[in-house]
Amino acid sequence: MNYVITNRLNLRVLVKAFLKRPSTVEYLYPTKFLNSNNVLGKLSKFLDIKLSRVRMGKQRDLSNTLLFKRTLDQSTKEIFESRKYIYENSKYELLNIVNDMTLNQKIWRKKQVKNLIALYAELRDRQLRTDENDENVYLVEGELNIFTKFKKLSRISSYLSIETVRLLILIIYSVLGLANKRRTILTKQKITTKNLVLACEEQPNPLDKLFNRNQITLSKNICSNDDFIVLDLSKRLLYSKEKSYPVPPKKIYDFLDFILGYLPRQARMHRKISYNINLIDFLRFLRTCYFVWTLAEEVKPTKYIINYYSVESSALIFLSRAYHIPIYIYQASLQFMLVPTLHSPYASTMSFTKKNEEAYLFESKKIKGSIIDSIRIKYPYNAQPSIERVANLKEQIQKDYRLAIAFFDEKFYKERPSECIQSYLYEDLKNQLKQLLICVNNNPEVILIFKSKYANFSIFELFKRDKELSGLYQDKQVIDLVAKGNHNTRNIFSPAEVGQIADICIGSSWGGTACYEAASMGCRAVLLRRDLSIYQDLYSDNVLHDSLDSILSKLEELSFDRSRLLESDLGKYNINEINSL
Repeated sequence: MNYVITNRLNLRVLVKAFLKRPSTVEYLYPTKFLNSNNVLGKLSKFLDIKLSRVRMGKQRDLSNTLLFKRTLDQSTKEIFESRKYIYENSKYELLNIVNDMTLNQKIWRKKQVKNLIALYAELRDRQLRTDENDENVYLVEGELNIFTKFKKLSRISSYLSIETVRLLILIIYSVLGLANKRRTILTKQKITTKNLVLACEEQPNPLDKLFNRNQITLSKNICSNDDFIVLDLSKRLLYSKEKSYPVPPKKIYDFLDFILGYLPRQARMHRKISYNINLIDFLRFLRTCYFVWTLAEEVKPTKYIINYYSVESSALIFLSRAYHIPIYIYQASLQFMLVPTLHSPYASTMSFTKKNEEAYLFESKKIKGSIIDSIRIKYPYNAQPSIERVANLKEQIQKDYRLAIAFFDEKFYKERPSECIQSYLYEDLKNQLKQLLICVNNNPEVILIFKSKYANFSIFELFKRDKELSGLYQDKQVIDLVAKGNHNTRNIFSPAEVGQIADICIGSSWGGTACYEAASMGCRAVLLRRDLSIYQDLYSDNVLHDSLDSILSKLEELSFDRSRLLESDLGKYNINEINSL
């Protein structure tokens, strides 16, 4: 038997498998079109080859390491090496930052797919290799695209993208210059503040909604109660704790005049650098940068603060270089795999754990010219405790039920091609939900409290879409705390609020901040092992568990009883140990 490993079925793969018969094709991406009308089964029978879709990211190598983790590690290392080359050979800070956007948002993902398939092929080869058999593994790699496959073409594509943008700006600038003889001199007094924070949460309106996820509470915690101004790009607005500052748009001519100073003056000045710059990404960056610049020009801060490397934050990183204002990326989770979107050579770090700070600075020190600085902060809560709001609900739950179990779902991935490499898919979440629903159905005095991560994929929404889950659902024993916001799709209910209601909460060790927040409110917390965070090895056995079965079995031993739970050590999560790291 021969094995052909690939990312998706296509003619080239099928011909290879046909020539190597008897063979099995193991592929990564689902083939929805071929599955219709049993086409896949008929094709397999006709060609006399076995076709098998494998969720490769969930597989483990011979040392029991997730292939998804190895893929992330390898792909991240390659991106950091590509970035290092650019930052040490290019003097154009604007191009360096745009290059990072393409690396982080496109090439990194494609590298993950390529590396995962190669690692899986290597694993299958080792599993099948014996002295007696004659089985062989053939890797049919999917192309990243014509430009990334051939370095010379990639350099030409990036060169043309840069030149197109440069010439386009020059043309527009010259045309607008006919009506604008010189740049407008801004004489308006700027708003002074210690911190300008790029918004990632809601502006609470009115302020009595601070118990939901909101940018005011988050900024207050990040800035350790120092004064701050929030830059909310979605609303084109600046605001503080006390007031809002609407900002009128500025002249595009002035922006182009500003940008031209950071572009190469001639084509020959950048042609030898192997950038990874996409024309559409560059134009999108400039559009976003214009709106960020319009707002940022109104403020005179001591530092900028962002939460990760996005299009909006890349614009602020560029402005930090132009205005000589330091910029910081703050730590927002216990996920801890320092991926490219959580780091920039031009930014420093604000960390609430020593591990994050050390890892961030370790990567920065590898790149000549990086900013080496750090600030230690407390955990960045994004909502105020709401004890009064939950008091009545908690009282009713404790009266009617012997135990309240909260479940924090993590982001699950569907069958889209870009998400198939993941190690946690919808089928995994569904199996966990089935276990929980069966458990409460067998124990009428237990109630489940769900706090979905995303409002558009709340647990109740999943129940509606899935007949099997809907059949297990009993409305008297399930609460879904979910509220939609206007800034993004996140559920704006705070895990800290759930921690005031539930007796014990269940979450994932990847990220793990939902259980951290609940535990900080006095709730017991247990984590499901995901093997993607270095923090998980610090949790005790009474907190970290290999499976949901293990957790439910422990609760069953305690008769699903609140008093017995409190007498045990199950879920005693010491957040102070994490804070001290």
